[in-house]
Amino acid sequence: MRQIGLVESSSDLARLSDYLLTLGIEVQPEQVAEGYRLWIPEEDRVEEARRVFEEYRGAPEDPRYAAAAGPARALRAAQSQRQRERERVQRRVQTSQRVRGAPPLVTVTLIALSVVAAWQTKLGNPGATSLPRGANEVQALRGPLDLPIQGLTITRYV
Repeated sequence: MRQIGLVESSSDLARLSDYLLTLGIEVQPEQVAEGYRLWIPEEDRVEEARRVFEEYRGAPEDPRYAAAAGPARALRAAQSQRQRERERVQRRVQTSQRVRGAPPLVTVTLIALSVVAAWQTKLGNPGATSLPRGANEVQALRGPLDLPIQGLTITRYV
C-alpha cells in the first residue's frame, strides 16, 4: 500500500476517488489535520494512480471528474451487492456445516457393527482360536488342545 498524495477537502476526495474507482483503482483515504491522505492498496496500480492524481491537481474542475460520480455510485452498489451475496453464501456454508457436524445415525450404527464384527472374529487373526466348550484357560495351558477343523483334528501345544 502506497500513498499517492494529499487532498484538502472532502469534495476533492469524493471526485478523485470516484474517478479512480471508474478506472478500477481502489483508494483508501486517511483523514489527517491537513486533509485526506490517499492510499492505494494495489502496488501495480500506484504509478497510474499517481499520474491521475497529478492530472487532477492540474485541473480539478475537469468535467470528467464530475461525470465519474454516477458510474462510481453504480460500481459501489454492485460491489456492495457482491459482498452481501458472499456473506449470504458464507452463512449458508457455515449453517450447513453446523447441521452436518453431528454424525448421522447410520454412520454411528455402521461403526458399532464393525467394532462388534471385529471383536467376534478376533480382528481376522487366523491364529487366534477359541477354547472348546467346557475347557477353561487353565486346562488349555496344561497340555495339548485338540480342535476339530473340517473333519481334521489339529493338536496345538501351548
